[in-house]
Amino acid sequence: MDSSNDNIAADGGSDISSDDQSSDDGFDQLSDEPTEKPIEDEKRERLMDDLKSLNEKLVEQPDCYQSHVEKIGILKELKMADSLDRARRTMQAKMHLPEKLWLDWIQDYKADEQDERYIEQLFQMAFQDFICPDVWWEYLVALSAKSDLFSEEGMVKARKVFEDARNAAGLHLVKGGLVWGACRDLETCYLEHLVNNARENCSSEALAAVEAQVAKMMDDFKRQLSIPLRNMESTMQECKDLAKLYGAEIDAGIPRKFEAALKYKKELEKHEKSLVKEDGSQVDGYWNYIEFEKKKADPTRVRMIFERAIADHPYEFDFWYDYLHYTRSTYKRGPAVRDLYKRAFRILSWDNKIWQDYLLVLEQDEEDITQMQVVVTDALDGNFGACDGYSEIWLTWIVILKRKYSQCEGDEQDSLRERIRTEYASACELLGGLIEDGEDGYWLYSLYSYMAILEATHFDNLPRAREIFLELMKKYRGARLMWTFWSDYYDMERRFGDVASQRSLLHKAVRGCAADNGDAEFACKKLMRFEREAGTLEDWQASQKIVDIRMSKVNRRKQRLEDNKWQKGGKKFNKSKDFGNEKKFNKSKDFGNEKKFNKSKDFGNEKKIQQIQRLRK
Repeated sequence: MDSSNDNIAADGGSDISSDDQSSDDGFDQLSDEPTEKPIEDEKRERLMDDLKSLNEKLVEQPDCYQSHVEKIGILKELKMADSLDRARRTMQAKMHLPEKLWLDWIQDYKADEQDERYIEQLFQMAFQDFICPDVWWEYLVALSAKSDLFSEEGMVKARKVFEDARNAAGLHLVKGGLVWGACRDLETCYLEHLVNNARENCSSEALAAVEAQVAKMMDDFKRQLSIPLRNMESTMQECKDLAKLYGAEIDAGIPRKFEAALKYKKELEKHEKSLVKEDGSQVDGYWNYIEFEKKKADPTRVRMIFERAIADHPYEFDFWYDYLHYTRSTYKRGPAVRDLYKRAFRILSWDNKIWQDYLLVLEQDEEDITQMQVVVTDALDGNFGACDGYSEIWLTWIVILKRKYSQCEGDEQDSLRERIRTEYASACELLGGLIEDGEDGYWLYSLYSYMAILEATHFDNLPRAREIFLELMKKYRGARLMWTFWSDYYDMERRFGDVASQRSLLHKAVRGCAADNGDAEFACKKLMRFEREAGTLEDWQASQKIVDIRMSKVNRRKQRLEDNKWQKGGKKFNKSKDFGNEKKFNKSKDFGNEKKFNKSKDFGNEKKIQQIQRLRK
């Protein structure tokens, strides 16, 4: 086994599948004993030092993609097989692996003659990460070597896998030909098998099977030759050779589609050249490539170039955002959309907007509430960095539950009502602690407001709705300062309450709204408009008095803020005192002091203080 330098792998490792792995599960049969000639001592010492540094870095930054890649490279060079295996599994559990790492992992398992089912697991996990044409080719070659391939059942299974491979990587201009070639090799071998069988049996059924296989291969050629791929010309020649050898007719559409695909390929090659570069221009090249394919309006081709972009640049977040937006706007719903979101979470788990969109996708797909609850739990385990991220997740979830509540009735509706209230209480308990730590609470306030309106409009419980609004205004000063939430409260009272309740609420809003951003003035105008519509003369006069008192304070505060702009950090000018001291001014001394003052840190400190004050307000 390896030294303590590899403790990050041991601590952070995860099983390759969800099943419990025992010590004899096949993965732990590897050993750190060198299997080849040991490397030089000096080089080994340097690599061990690098490994130690990487382990320390991964303790501090466990999600550092490049550090994981470098660590795997060092362990492979040191030939520490067991540690290498655990390091790979650790990385795979946290993030996507590039195709090269998957190929290395698979080849190592093949070299160690591991159980085929573990190698199969690796292949399947690789296919779930990124587009992997080279991995698919390895898989298809391995599948073609199986002894029972040419049985009726074997060919059905094989063709399904080969079709999956073509759907996954068959449009890749550079490497798609590998997949198509492997499929054609399989069909050619099967054709030879049928020909040999026909020679032995000489039956009409055997000859018919040969003809059917030739027809199938011609159909495959027709499909492939309509796609722009490298080495198309040689593929066309193979098609002609097959037709000539078995006397088959070439479909009239093949030459036409071939010429169109060849012309398309020449256009694409211009973009392919920009992807060969190793500098940052490759990213720009992908964007140009993506825009070109979008203009052609073939969703499958657009998805292919997006897949290539995220495979080469998995942490170029804009690729993921644009890919998600394109897929959702194009396909609306279904497995293509859901699977892409699941993959994106391994890169963008910190983005609450992605989680919200995914919940809406699940709702559109009419997913079961229990399954959606699992997604909500996973989302809330993320690190959004601010209270707003969690608040938006809760709010989205409660809105979804409300819509489902509106679609059902009876006991199911009663159950959902209590579930919504429970979810709301859980959200307030969790998020309330974050607000007390100083986080901005706009979305939490929005959650309170939404729940109060929900109680009044859908649950017919106005007293409970008022309790929620009163709790919000009493508990959070930030909410009291915002007219937005007083307005929500007022709209509810206008719809369900009486005039006295509405007037009392507006009086509180006038006194509570912030003076600096215009909310107080807006509340005052709202109150006086209300009195014009619903109040008596005495009511109007009483409210006007409240407005006058409040606006007097608001105007005084504005004047203080205006004065502060002119002070610039110095003392306020005093005419009676400072004009008298003007005669004592000493040019040679005081101008020098003035220069020192201008260079001091006082102005910078005051700016910082003013920024903090503005934030607090």
